[in-house]
Amino acid sequence: MTLNKRNDDKKVVTVILGNKEPTDELKELHCSTCGRIVCQYYTESRIIIVIGEMREVSRPIDIQCSRCNTIHRIA
Repeated sequence: MTLNKRNDDKKVVTVILGNKEPTDELKELHCSTCGRIVCQYYTESRIIIVIGEMREVSRPIDIQCSRCNTIHRIA
């Protein structure tokens, strides 16, 4: 699946989460730009791409940081 490239000027950080069984430990994803908590998750994070965005990810969710407007693409 090829994603449409974002045509705005917002920075995109791509986070690929693991596919192992979720743990009981709730983890927090902090914005790489300002440090604000963007979301919470139960699995491990496998890859974080800070510069640019990754094209071949399945069913991504874009979450915008409410403080600095950085987009976090979670897959």
